[in-house]
Amino acid sequence: MAHFPDYGELIRLAGRQSEHLGAGIARLTIMASTRGPSRGAVLYVEDSTEDYALLELAARKCGTPFSLLRAVDGEQAIAYLNGAEVYSDRDTYPFPDLVLLDLKLPRLDGFEVLQWIRDNPATKSLPVVVLAGSSFRADIRRALELGANSYAAKPGTFAELQVLIDQTADVWLAQAKTPS
Repeated sequence: MAHFPDYGELIRLAGRQSEHLGAGIARLTIMASTRGPSRGAVLYVEDSTEDYALLELAARKCGTPFSLLRAVDGEQAIAYLNGAEVYSDRDTYPFPDLVLLDLKLPRLDGFEVLQWIRDNPATKSLPVVVLAGSSFRADIRRALELGANSYAAKPGTFAELQVLIDQTADVWLAQAKTPS
Protein backbone atom coordinates (compact mmCIF):
# COMPACT_ATOMS: atom_id res chain seq x y z
CA MET A 1 0.00 0.00 0.00
CA ALA A 2 1.35 3.45 -0.88
CA HIS A 3 2.26 5.86 1.89
CA PHE A 4 0.69 9.30 1.55
CA PRO A 5 2.18 11.98 3.80
CA ASP A 6 -0.05 14.05 6.04
CA TYR A 7 0.06 17.86 5.93
CA GLY A 8 2.61 17.98 8.76
CA GLU A 9 4.94 15.81 6.72
CA LEU A 10 4.26 17.90 3.60
CA ILE A 11 5.15 21.06 5.48
CA ARG A 12 8.37 19.40 6.66
CA LEU A 13 9.17 18.38 3.09
CA ALA A 14 8.30 21.86 1.84
CA GLY A 15 10.91 23.35 4.16
CA ARG A 16 13.65 21.17 2.71
CA GLN A 17 14.69 23.41 -0.18
CA SER A 18 17.13 20.90 -1.64
CA GLU A 19 14.67 17.99 -1.56
CA HIS A 20 14.15 16.77 -5.12
CA LEU A 21 10.38 16.39 -5.56
CA GLY A 22 10.03 16.49 -9.34
CA ALA A 23 11.77 16.38 -12.66
CA GLY A 24 13.18 19.84 -13.21
CA ILE A 25 13.43 23.47 -12.32
CA ALA A 26 10.53 25.90 -12.39
CA ARG A 27 10.36 27.14 -15.95
CA LEU A 28 7.13 28.02 -17.66
CA THR A 29 7.06 27.76 -21.45
CA ILE A 30 4.35 30.23 -22.42
CA MET A 31 2.36 30.08 -25.62
CA ALA A 32 -0.52 32.35 -26.67
CA SER A 33 -2.61 33.68 -23.79
CA THR A 34 -6.37 33.21 -23.89
CA ARG A 35 -7.00 34.99 -20.59
CA GLY A 36 -10.34 36.46 -19.80
CA PRO A 37 -12.34 37.41 -16.73
CA SER A 38 -11.53 35.01 -13.94
CA ARG A 39 -13.38 33.41 -11.08
CA GLY A 40 -10.10 31.87 -10.08
CA ALA A 41 -11.03 28.17 -10.44
CA VAL A 42 -8.14 25.90 -11.41
CA LEU A 43 -8.69 22.23 -12.27
CA TYR A 44 -5.56 20.21 -11.46
CA VAL A 45 -5.66 16.86 -13.27
CA GLU A 46 -3.23 14.80 -11.21
CA ASP A 47 -3.34 11.20 -10.00
CA SER A 48 -0.61 11.63 -7.36
CA THR A 49 -2.03 12.57 -3.98
CA GLU A 50 1.39 13.85 -2.90
CA ASP A 51 1.81 16.12 -5.95
CA TYR A 52 -1.71 17.50 -5.53
CA ALA A 53 -1.20 18.16 -1.81
CA LEU A 54 2.16 19.87 -2.41
CA LEU A 55 0.67 22.16 -5.06
CA GLU A 56 -2.29 22.95 -2.81
CA LEU A 57 0.05 23.78 0.10
CA ALA A 58 2.36 25.87 -2.08
CA ALA A 59 -0.60 27.80 -3.49
CA ARG A 60 -1.80 28.58 0.04
CA LYS A 61 1.67 29.61 1.21
CA CYS A 62 2.17 32.05 -1.66
CA GLY A 63 -1.33 33.52 -1.40
CA THR A 64 -2.59 32.76 -4.89
CA PRO A 65 -6.21 33.83 -5.44
CA PHE A 66 -7.57 30.67 -7.04
CA SER A 67 -9.72 27.79 -5.89
CA LEU A 68 -7.99 24.47 -6.57
CA LEU A 69 -10.16 21.64 -7.90
CA ARG A 70 -9.04 18.10 -8.73
CA ALA A 71 -9.59 15.28 -11.17
CA VAL A 72 -7.58 12.10 -10.56
CA ASP A 73 -7.58 10.65 -14.09
CA GLY A 74 -8.32 11.55 -17.68
CA GLU A 75 -11.88 10.26 -17.69
CA GLN A 76 -12.74 12.19 -14.53
CA ALA A 77 -11.24 15.36 -16.06
CA ILE A 78 -13.45 15.04 -19.13
CA ALA A 79 -16.54 14.32 -17.00
CA TYR A 80 -15.72 17.40 -14.89
CA LEU A 81 -15.27 19.65 -17.93
CA ASN A 82 -18.45 18.26 -19.52
CA GLY A 83 -20.43 18.91 -16.34
CA ALA A 84 -21.45 15.24 -16.42
CA GLU A 85 -22.90 13.24 -13.56
CA VAL A 86 -21.98 14.70 -10.16
CA TYR A 87 -20.13 17.58 -11.88
CA SER A 88 -23.37 19.03 -13.28
CA ASP A 89 -23.70 21.18 -10.13
CA ARG A 90 -21.58 24.15 -11.24
CA ASP A 91 -21.98 25.86 -7.85
CA THR A 92 -20.09 22.97 -6.27
CA TYR A 93 -17.95 22.13 -9.33
CA PRO A 94 -17.39 25.43 -11.18
CA PHE A 95 -16.14 25.43 -14.74
CA PRO A 96 -12.41 26.13 -14.44
CA ASP A 97 -10.58 29.20 -15.67
CA LEU A 98 -7.42 27.14 -16.11
CA VAL A 99 -6.45 23.47 -16.32
CA LEU A 100 -3.16 22.20 -14.89
CA LEU A 101 -2.64 18.86 -16.62
CA ASP A 102 -0.29 16.01 -15.80
CA LEU A 103 0.60 13.77 -18.74
CA LYS A 104 0.95 10.40 -17.01
CA LEU A 105 -2.61 9.63 -15.94
CA PRO A 106 -4.67 6.46 -15.58
CA ARG A 107 -7.52 5.68 -17.99
CA LEU A 108 -6.85 8.50 -20.47
CA ASP A 109 -3.41 10.12 -20.50
CA GLY A 110 -2.83 13.86 -20.50
CA PHE A 111 -2.29 13.99 -24.26
CA GLU A 112 -5.71 12.40 -24.84
CA VAL A 113 -7.35 14.84 -22.40
CA LEU A 114 -5.63 17.78 -24.11
CA GLN A 115 -6.79 16.57 -27.52
CA TRP A 116 -10.36 16.25 -26.19
CA ILE A 117 -10.21 19.77 -24.71
CA ARG A 118 -9.08 21.27 -28.02
CA ASP A 119 -11.61 19.28 -30.08
CA ASN A 120 -14.58 20.27 -27.90
CA PRO A 121 -16.17 23.64 -28.82
CA ALA A 122 -17.05 24.39 -25.17
CA THR A 123 -13.45 23.92 -23.97
CA LYS A 124 -11.23 24.64 -26.97
CA SER A 125 -10.21 28.11 -25.70
CA LEU A 126 -9.72 26.99 -22.08
CA PRO A 127 -6.10 27.67 -21.04
CA VAL A 128 -4.18 24.46 -20.36
CA VAL A 129 -0.80 24.37 -18.64
CA VAL A 130 0.87 20.98 -18.79
CA LEU A 131 2.59 20.36 -15.47
CA ALA A 132 4.47 17.15 -16.08
CA GLY A 133 7.13 14.99 -14.53
CA SER A 134 8.93 14.91 -17.87
CA SER A 135 11.07 17.51 -19.55
CA PHE A 136 11.61 15.37 -22.65
CA ARG A 137 11.55 17.46 -25.83
CA ALA A 138 9.20 15.00 -27.51
CA ASP A 139 6.63 15.41 -24.71
CA ILE A 140 6.95 19.21 -24.78
CA ARG A 141 6.64 19.32 -28.56
CA ARG A 142 3.63 16.99 -28.62
CA ALA A 143 1.82 18.90 -25.85
CA LEU A 144 2.36 22.23 -27.60
CA GLU A 145 1.33 20.78 -30.98
CA LEU A 146 -1.90 19.50 -29.37
CA GLY A 147 -2.65 23.01 -28.13
CA ALA A 148 -1.22 23.34 -24.62
CA ASN A 149 -0.80 27.01 -23.77
CA SER A 150 2.22 26.33 -21.57
CA TYR A 151 4.43 23.46 -20.48
CA ALA A 152 6.36 23.17 -17.22
CA ALA A 153 8.31 20.32 -15.72
CA LYS A 154 7.33 19.64 -12.12
CA PRO A 155 9.79 21.65 -10.02
CA GLY A 156 12.51 20.03 -7.96
CA THR A 157 11.96 22.05 -4.77
CA PHE A 158 9.05 23.52 -2.88
CA ALA A 159 10.40 27.06 -3.41
CA GLU A 160 10.49 26.46 -7.17
CA LEU A 161 6.92 25.13 -7.02
CA GLN A 162 5.83 28.37 -5.34
CA VAL A 163 7.55 30.42 -8.07
CA LEU A 164 5.84 28.32 -10.74
CA ILE A 165 2.45 28.81 -9.09
CA ASP A 166 3.01 32.58 -8.90
CA GLN A 167 4.06 32.69 -12.57
CA THR A 168 1.11 30.59 -13.66
CA ALA A 169 -1.39 32.69 -11.69
CA ASP A 170 0.14 35.94 -12.98
CA VAL A 171 0.03 34.80 -16.61
CA TRP A 172 -3.20 32.78 -16.81
CA LEU A 173 -5.55 34.17 -14.17
CA ALA A 174 -6.90 37.69 -14.57
CA GLN A 175 -7.42 38.32 -10.85
CA ALA A 176 -4.97 40.40 -8.86
CA LYS A 177 -3.09 38.56 -6.12
CA THR A 178 -4.00 39.32 -2.55
CA PRO A 179 -1.17 40.91 -0.56
CA SER A 180 0.67 38.54 1.79
